[in-house]
Amino acid sequence: MDWTSQSSLRNWITRLNLDCSGDALVISLFGSYEFFGQLVACIVFPPLADLFGRRAFTYIGMGLQTAVFVSLIAFKKSQIYYLLIFLLGLAVIIRYLIAYAHLMEFVGNK
Repeated sequence: MDWTSQSSLRNWITRLNLDCSGDALVISLFGSYEFFGQLVACIVFPPLADLFGRRAFTYIGMGLQTAVFVSLIAFKKSQIYYLLIFLLGLAVIIRYLIAYAHLMEFVGNK
């Protein structure tokens, strides 16, 4: 790869040295942690949102997801990425399950 070229791809895989010669476990943990975060969120957050209200969880989910994306840009260690990917799994489920139901309450009947 020609790193002097403007069209060279520089993403988080090159940033964390996760090329093909890297450890397969390190690469596969990214997907595993994200799905584990989704699993935990599916069990924990919907009952809490029904108990305490969906509005607060909608704002928490939006803030958490924004903070995770900014942190993914800021940090360069794979261990921190694992935590951030887990938190992203939590935020995605909050957005998909709770925020969607909260916004559907504002849609009127036909």
